[in-house]
Amino acid sequence: MPARTTDRKHVRCRVEDPLDREVRAVRAVVRLVQGEFDSPSDGCVVPGPRKHRGHFRSDALAWAIPEFLGLRALRRAPTMAAMSNLNATHISPVVQSVDEATTQAVLGGAITVRLRAEQTDGRLGLVEQVVPGGYPGPAMHAHPDFDETFYVIEGTLAFRVGDHAYEATAGTVAFVPRGTPHTFANASEGASRSLVLATPGGFERYFEELIALIEQTGGLPPEEELRELGIAHGSIPA
Repeated sequence: MPARTTDRKHVRCRVEDPLDREVRAVRAVVRLVQGEFDSPSDGCVVPGPRKHRGHFRSDALAWAIPEFLGLRALRRAPTMAAMSNLNATHISPVVQSVDEATTQAVLGGAITVRLRAEQTDGRLGLVEQVVPGGYPGPAMHAHPDFDETFYVIEGTLAFRVGDHAYEATAGTVAFVPRGTPHTFANASEGASRSLVLATPGGFERYFEELIALIEQTGGLPPEEELRELGIAHGSIPA
């Protein structure tokens, strides 16, 4: 028989509880996150009776994980507030009926600013435009700082994007990435109605100043004035 130790510090042992290893695992994770590491324990754990490894109580470990760690527990969503984008904005929602929108008639068509950059934290601007039949459209141009998306609601628009020409009927979406030369026109006899989305926003101010310039000149402004107005709002001749 081996001799009994004479060391005054006796090693204390206990039978392992089925949840012991799970609790120790949680504590180890907490210490790791907090930068704390305990010295080796003087005690020991004697494995107790337990089921097959594939049947250990993982649910207990999952629910024991501290929520402040922001870890994903089994069958639960992350609980850390920073992991959700629901509280990442303070923008007020906008629900605007067509009757609440301000529409301005211009050159046989109409312009309606539906969403401004100030309403969307600068993320986008939305304009609804009615282009009269036979309108030749602006000169070929590009927007270096924002993308432009068109959605044709009624009628037909003719698009020129780069070296390609398209006929966009109702239901057509045209996405023009920033820096891409493009233009549009209405070659048909009837009016065409479409949405113009600028991302990020701000280009809606161009339409408002264009209306003011048209009212000031009493008709279509000279080409040079249109060119200067476009450049001032990020529309560069191409």
